[in-house]
Amino acid sequence: YDFAKQIYQEILHIYENSKVDEDLKEAETMKKIAFTNIKLYEYDDAIEMLTDVQEIHPNLKSSTRRKLNHLMGALHYQATKYPAAKELLLRTLTGLGCRSGWNNDLLCKCGAESDEDEIDVRVITPKRPSKGTKMSGHKVSFS
Repeated sequence: YDFAKQIYQEILHIYENSKVDEDLKEAETMKKIAFTNIKLYEYDDAIEMLTDVQEIHPNLKSSTRRKLNHLMGALHYQATKYPAAKELLLRTLTGLGCRSGWNNDLLCKCGAESDEDEIDVRVITPKRPSKGTKMSGHKVSFS
C-alpha cells in the first residue's frame, strides 16, 4: 500500500498542476489515496482526503454521499477509540514503517482480536479497469 499511495499522490500532483479542469479524475484519485490511508491505519489522513473529495465533487449522488459520510463516521470512531494493546502495537509498528520480512507488505493481524467494527471501504475501493487484454497462453492483464 505504501507504493500505491506514493503513485496515487504523484498522479494527484499531476492533476492539481494541470491546466485542464479534471475534478472527477482528481476526486477518484483522492478516494484511492484515502483507501491506502485506511489500509495503513492513517485514519486522520483518510478523513481529510474524503472531506476534500466531498468539497471538490459536490455533484455526488446522494447514496454515495451518504456512504462517504458513514465511512467518515467509522473512521472518526477508529481514530478516537482506545485500541487494544496488540492493535496499538500493530498501528505503531506500521506507522514507523515496519513491514513483513516475507513480502514487504503490512504486518499481519496474526493473534489480534477479531475486529467486529471492521471499516466498510467498498465505496472507495479502487475498481478494476473495464478493458482487459489476453494473449495466447497468458493470464488476463489490465491496461
